Amino acid sequence: MKVLIVDDNYNIAETIADYLGLAGITVDFAYNGKALLSYLDGRICERMQWLTMMAYFG
Repeated sequence: MKVLIVDDNYNIAETIADYLGLAGITVDFAYNGKALLSYLDGRICERMQWLTMMAYFG
């Protein structure tokens, strides 16, 4: 399985990738929306699932 992590926080993305790697999952990264669109340009995705996690401080 291959997973794309999109997060503007490099450390969080790397931590998630480390855990997924332990399960044998291959990980690619995009660190912002523009990088995501560039990554997806011309690619065919078998399945896309969105997980949105946002921190709220206030």
